[in-house]
Amino acid sequence: MRKIRYLLIIPLLLIIFSCKKNKSLTKQVNVLKEVGNLKDSLESDKWTLYSNDKLVKKGSYLGGLKTGIWEYHYNDSIYKLEWDTYKYDSLNIMFNYPKNWVVKKNHEYLFLAQPIPKIPSNYCVALRYNKINKKLDLNSYLKILYEQIKNDKEEITSKYELKKVTFSSDEIIYYGNFSSVLNNTKYLTYVFYMDYKDFIYDFSYKTLRNNNHDIVNKAIFGDIIYSIFINNKKIFHDKYIKEIDLVNLVDLAN
Repeated sequence: MRKIRYLLIIPLLLIIFSCKKNKSLTKQVNVLKEVGNLKDSLESDKWTLYSNDKLVKKGSYLGGLKTGIWEYHYNDSIYKLEWDTYKYDSLNIMFNYPKNWVVKKNHEYLFLAQPIPKIPSNYCVALRYNKINKKLDLNSYLKILYEQIKNDKEEITSKYELKKVTFSSDEIIYYGNFSSVLNNTKYLTYVFYMDYKDFIYDFSYKTLRNNNHDIVNKAIFGDIIYSIFINNKKIFHDKYIKEIDLVNLVDLAN
């Protein structure tokens, strides 16, 4: 079935493409539009994304997951990326990741990969914690993260932007980025935190700071997050935003 979606209410894409820095980000200036096919309510075959009628990206889906080579159109340049699917069968979790990334086997992590193998500080990692066993909720988890960032004397975080997204179902996620310096090298780390079915999920993608590629890295991370399936359910399928707020980690820590 051919489908056109106007993305004024699609969560991750709203966050990814919004450039506003005010308190409320629910009013979107850009009109995002996706055109493609649905099969069993999931994206299938060829899809294209437009922002104000300008092509942003295009490629193919299979069962709600990106497949094959996608084109990303940013800053008058075209970037091509081939997508693969990572499956953690015992936990019934799967999501997209770029096929050229080197995936590391490590039982401490849900997922660990290096986009550039020769630069160990450049990585994408996913963590999963049982909040009952750890006696954690999402707010207390963010407090722990804030203390870790504040007390890190080697890697200095210079600024951050973290958004709290509340859906119409009252579910909450956090999404944003941290700018840091380690050994005189600048990094930009994209982060995502979610409380889902007794577990806290923590995804982060640490990249070398590059103004020409930051927007592409941001889109890559957003596409990873948007693709997450848990127990055969696409987490961000048919979710609608109620509000988006900027978060001050200092307030959370108090």
